[in-house]
Order: sequence, then C-alpha cells, then structure tokens
Amino acid sequence: QQLASRWNERYTQLVAFKNVHGHCNVPLRKERKELGEWVKRYRKRQDGKPSRLDNERKERLEGLGFNWSPAASANVKWKLKFEELAAFKKVHRHCDVSQTSGTDRSLGRWVTKQRNEHKKRVLGKLSALDNSRIQKLRDIGFKFTVESNAWREKFAQLQSFKETNGHTNVARSFTNKSLAIWVDRYRKRDKGESILNDDRVRQLESIGFAWNIRCDWSDRLEDLKEFKRVNGHVDVPKNGNYKVLGKWLSTQRLEYKKRQQGKPSTLDDDRWWGLETSGVTWGFTKYTWNEQLEHLRLYKTEFNHCNVPQSYKEVKGLAQWVITKLQEGKKSALNDDRTRQLEEVGF
Repeated sequence: QQLASRWNERYTQLVAFKNVHGHCNVPLRKERKELGEWVKRYRKRQDGKPSRLDNERKERLEGLGFNWSPAASANVKWKLKFEELAAFKKVHRHCDVSQTSGTDRSLGRWVTKQRNEHKKRVLGKLSALDNSRIQKLRDIGFKFTVESNAWREKFAQLQSFKETNGHTNVARSFTNKSLAIWVDRYRKRDKGESILNDDRVRQLESIGFAWNIRCDWSDRLEDLKEFKRVNGHVDVPKNGNYKVLGKWLSTQRLEYKKRQQGKPSTLDDDRWWGLETSGVTWGFTKYTWNEQLEHLRLYKTEFNHCNVPQSYKEVKGLAQWVITKLQEGKKSALNDDRTRQLEEVGF
C-alpha cells in the first residue's frame, strides 16, 4: 500500500512536469533529482525489455507520452527545444537567448549547449550535434558563434582609432593600452596563435586591419611616394580621397616628435629615412637650403662651432636641420656641391 502511494505521488509529479514542459524527460538536477531518478529507474532495460511494471502502470505512463528509450527521449527533448527556439526567433528576430535573465533561461541554457556541442565537432571531438541538427538550426538563422560585448566594444574602439589616425597599428604607448594588447592578440592570427572566426576576420578587414604591421607601413609609404609623383609635394590633406593617407602622415609626424623627445616611438631609423627621402617635413619652419646654410654660418660665427643644440630657439628647426644633414652625410645622401658648402662653413 505504501509503495503504491509513493508510485502515485511520483506519477502525479510527472504529470505536473509534463504539463509545464511538454515532455517526460526529467533531468537529474538537484531540484528534481528524486523524480528524475524515478523516471530513470523505469527506463532501465533488463534483457532488452523495460523493467518489471504491471500493465496498468505501463499504460498510464505511455498515455502520458513516456519514452522507454533514453535515446528516443533525448531526441524528443531536442525537437521540443528546437521548436521553442523557432518560436523565440519569430518573436524576437534572433536566437540569442539569455540563460541568466528573463523567462527563457532554460532555453538559453539549451542554446549555449548547442554552441558547445558545435565547438566539440569543430575540434574533432564526440558531439551530440549531428549534421541534421546543425542544418535545422542554420535554417532558422542560428549563429554558432556570437560576439561577446567585450569584443564588440574593442572593435568599436579600434574603428574610432582608425578614424582618428588613419591606420590600425595601436602602439603600446597609446593611452588605451588594453586596445593595443587586444590588437596584438588578434594580429597573431597569422601565426596560428589565436582563434578568429571568419565573421570577425571580415569585420577587421573591412576597416583595413593590418595583419602585418611592417607590410602595411611600407604600403602607406608607397602611397605617399605616388601622391608626390602626381602632385609634386607631400602635403597630404586629411580629408577627401586622401583622408587615410593624410592621417597616417600626421601620425608619423607625432611619432617623429616622440622620437626627438626621447620617448618610445614606432618611427625607427629605416622608417625615418624612408619618409625623409620622400620629402616629408617634420613640422618645423620651412626654410630653403640656402637660408638654413646662412643661418648655420651665422651660428658658427657667433658660437665658433656647428653643433646646434635642440634648445637653440633663435632659428626654429635649425638644430633638427643640422641633425638631418649629419644623417644624410652618413648615408651618402648629400650631393658633392652641398657637402662642399657645409664643409666651407666648418661643418
């Protein structure tokens, strides 16, 4: 009598569960563990048959839609959850169900599980997600990879950086150091050291993301040389068709200023020389060769040497002009006539 009463109690609980969830596949979670164990016990097979159960109870369970096979039970549960997701998509126009808030948390957990199962397949591991299920999910617009809020935020910051600077090469010295670290992490993709799905690759490339910094910088220098060939100068505007190149050139001038102040800079000797020989000026007052030569001659007369310090302010840019000529001389970039003129001054 006591056993019959307990059986009826569990059956009543199963009916209530079915009314709420639409199936009899009770999970073995803490809050329903006893009912789940009870269901599991009656699913157990002995010699290929369900465990002992009188016909009346068997009929009552089958009338409720009870599945004796665990595999069949799991398949029914998957179909029911899929239908829930399709209904959710119809209302919300997306399949990103939250598992932490709202009334669909159970569905949210199921959605997360499908993504985890898909990831297992990608990694070559055993997965419950077969091709048929994958196709069903794709047919309703399900995305197996979703962008985290953190990724979207960093991508937006990179877009803003590109708008301001004309490139995506965020230096570690940039005020937003976390963005520089984020960019470095994704740049390692070419070395096989980071996981990027195709959608994120497309987004990065849509804003001109440089996978190889050195290659990207060289491309910009070639653009600058072409601009000079067409226009006869390197005063690139920061708007119109040359917006990106103009902002890039402004960045190089800022990097040059850092270099002159002894601060960390991305402008190494090779890059500086590439820009210098292309005719780039660095922001100081523009004097002709003859004017600067005369300034140097007057400086030599007054101070008896040509080592103009950076602190010398009488002629803005003279100190840098002298440094530039020294470097050009070392690289044999001065013609004989100009070399002779400097030597006559005592350079």
